Amino acid sequence: KDILGITLGINIPIYRKRIRAGIAEANESVRSSEDLLSAEQDRVIYQVQQASIRIESIEERIQLYDEVLIPQAEESLASAEAAYTTNQQGFLDLLDAERVLFQGRLTYHRLVSDYWMALTDMELAVGQSFPQ
Repeated sequence: KDILGITLGINIPIYRKRIRAGIAEANESVRSSEDLLSAEQDRVIYQVQQASIRIESIEERIQLYDEVLIPQAEESLASAEAAYTTNQQGFLDLLDAERVLFQGRLTYHRLVSDYWMALTDMELAVGQSFPQ
């Protein structure tokens, strides 16, 4: 009255072409994902390099304006004011010296603004606050 049953199963790979096609598709998907990853890494490296170059360039120009050009323009204005008060130069020369100083200061502040924008580009490229 006790029944004993045994089940035996064997997998016969009849559909080998379908399995190979699935493997090939998976391998191609992996290669495609690796290519996309490589392209994204190259893009990030390029953005970081560009932002870095831009930051360094702007820093050098800011330093030039801060240490050389603006002090020279201030000295030129002081000289023009002294010459104007002693009637050695005209009013237009004084205005021109004032204009050169104003343009130097304006350019300096624009460079500072560009510097902060370049830092923002760097933050965008690296995905976190820069510099920490």
